[in-house]
Amino acid sequence: MSDNKYTIREYQGEDREGFLNLYEHTFGQQKSDEWFEWKYVDNPYVDHVSMYITEHKGDIIGARPFFALPITRRDWDGTALQPGDTMVHVEHRGQGLFTRMNKEALEKYSNSEFDLIFNFPNKQSGPGNIKMGWKPIGNIKEYYRLQDPTPLLDTRLDLPFPATFANIGGLVTRTPAYVRRILSQSPRSVNIKRLDVEVPGDELTGLYKRMKPDGLHATRSPEFFRWRFSNPDWNYKTYLGFDEAELTAALVVGTKTRKDCLRVTQVIDVLPLVGTPERNSILYNLLHKVIKDNSDTNLFVAPSRVIPEQLLELHAFWSDQSFLLSKVSDETQLMVNVLSEDSPLNQVVHDIDSWTLTFAEFDTK
Repeated sequence: MSDNKYTIREYQGEDREGFLNLYEHTFGQQKSDEWFEWKYVDNPYVDHVSMYITEHKGDIIGARPFFALPITRRDWDGTALQPGDTMVHVEHRGQGLFTRMNKEALEKYSNSEFDLIFNFPNKQSGPGNIKMGWKPIGNIKEYYRLQDPTPLLDTRLDLPFPATFANIGGLVTRTPAYVRRILSQSPRSVNIKRLDVEVPGDELTGLYKRMKPDGLHATRSPEFFRWRFSNPDWNYKTYLGFDEAELTAALVVGTKTRKDCLRVTQVIDVLPLVGTPERNSILYNLLHKVIKDNSDTNLFVAPSRVIPEQLLELHAFWSDQSFLLSKVSDETQLMVNVLSEDSPLNQVVHDIDSWTLTFAEFDTK
């Protein structure tokens, strides 16, 4: 689609440099060819770069990319798309380019090999998604453990009580109540193995298949783990927990330093996805080890639902919907667009309890 000013079209190989330049201009961060290859070229669940771009006088001034994921629920398997890295150059906003790129993508992907689009839009892009057919499903809690929040707080001058928040990390980790809780539930002797190089796809797939959840989630496989955790912007570690000689639970953890100098460690995946007393007991030990190994981290982040809230609270993780953290965090809302009116997914995807998500389903983690 084109007019006298703008051309909306599918991505072509020669657009990469323009896309990366627009990314740096929009987000103030350079992305490498290696990152682009991983995310959009080497993605094993799509045979092309899923992206629409806007061209203006030979320059790339807009992009609407999609990140493909295998998705499953009980006895149903399919493929989902997740939009991310959406950009319109600041000088060309207000021209309806986001809507036009969205429309082109929906026309192509409706009634195709892709079953649905889901994502976690921010407050700016959320209303635009709803106008194009996305339905808000519900908010997803994230849990934060603040060790040294100074870099984060330095960028949030609008906080009502900055002096209080500046000491929140110390308050969380050094109060007598916290110390008593940790001492009263110190980790039992468990064999933990940490892998710092490659995420062990075969072992993690075995844990996943041991107890698959009913909720919609990305299908775990050796191929999925090898690709999903090859993002060059993150440093990944895998923690394997054994009950005697049996592998019982695992965490995949990612760490990176953001452009605001905040060092973040995220619990990205949890295996098995379904909780049992045995799994949860091992997870307690694994979380304890993750925190101990990453003492230089400013902020830990963990997903909700797949890890019991009580277990997270015992390690001083606070929900982003709690009073204090709601001041420095944005709500994470799940939105969904089923790509076929006849899809059986229309009966289930619009209930937040029909989803079982970790950060492995988030394109930005």
